[in-house]
Amino acid sequence: MVIVAILKVRQEFADQFREYEHRVAAIMQKHGGAIERTVVVPADDNGDTFREIHLIRFPHRDGFMAYQTDPDRKGLESLRQTAIVQTDVFIGEDGPDYHAANSV
Repeated sequence: MVIVAILKVRQEFADQFREYEHRVAAIMQKHGGAIERTVVVPADDNGDTFREIHLIRFPHRDGFMAYQTDPDRKGLESLRQTAIVQTDVFIGEDGPDYHAANSV
């Protein structure tokens, strides 16, 4: 399964956000998941927040659910609340390959 997470982060707490993400990535790995790629979208006009997009992969839904309920992850909730304003999560599967070499 593929997960796209779009995180809106308080600029002033970027260091805490990075710490949180490093720690939850280790917890994710314990359940078979991995952050495969990140994209940082620069701060908005007022400079208070920026967005970071994560492409995450889990081999199956059970691993993702175990990660979601992991007590170690839950223990990091205050750090998460300090840094992250909003999270949008989309769960899907791999889609078509649009590489130019494969075009019709």
